[in-house]
Amino acid sequence: TYDFSELLQITVGARYTEESRERDLSVYSVDLAELASRTGASAISIPIDGLQWADVAAINAGYQQYADGSLQIPVLPDPARDKDDDTWQKFTPAATLSFNNLENYIDWNKLDTALGYVTYSTGFKAGGFEPKGTELVSFEPEEVTNYEIGFKVDAFEHRLRINSALYYMEYSD
Repeated sequence: TYDFSELLQITVGARYTEESRERDLSVYSVDLAELASRTGASAISIPIDGLQWADVAAINAGYQQYADGSLQIPVLPDPARDKDDDTWQKFTPAATLSFNNLENYIDWNKLDTALGYVTYSTGFKAGGFEPKGTELVSFEPEEVTNYEIGFKVDAFEHRLRINSALYYMEYSD
């Protein structure tokens, strides 16, 4: 913070962020032939709308075995495997210009304290990876720039406080 005068000051700041993320994706599928033999079903298939068994008796037996823990679902590791990592870095500055109304300047209007300010700041959130089928797809970091103007007032022997701010934020990614 630097005071230009008793009334005017500027506050500046910055943050350096470095964030690393790593994601490992392995895909497994159910061994339908082995599952059918374990439950006594003649066949099992997986259409788009969910698991289908060939007969009702096998469905009941399979659910009961699964519920009591005696049925282990056989899975096949899929050779589809993906791994990704990345590091994101960002320097984010901020600056606030403040006008402080001192007591000898505000006696005439019944204000106890008054502060007006203008702020510019930026923010950052690292990107990452999302699974899309059998692969990882990266997404970019999110960035925001904030513009703000406001005031804070105490009046009538601190019985009234008014704080107000207008801000505008620009997001990217």
